[in-house]
Amino acid sequence: MKKTPNNFIDRRRFFSQPDSPRQRQYEALRAYFLDQLPSAEVAKRFGYTVGAFRALCYSFRRGELPEFFTIGRPPRAS
Repeated sequence: MKKTPNNFIDRRRFFSQPDSPRQRQYEALRAYFLDQLPSAEVAKRFGYTVGAFRALCYSFRRGELPEFFTIGRPPRAS
């Protein structure tokens, strides 16, 4: 299990420099679609080429990416 960020700088880095590929995809798409940052800026910030980020956006728009957040089953009653 990954250690939770424990100070302000670690928390900022958690969102701005995600470790896992799925989190990196999520944060990049969020920056583009919600924060409306230019695609070239987002690509650079999250380590994508412009073309690779365009392809990621295309897949996202078509619903071709796996779910970012899954809902687990509720615990069984004992």
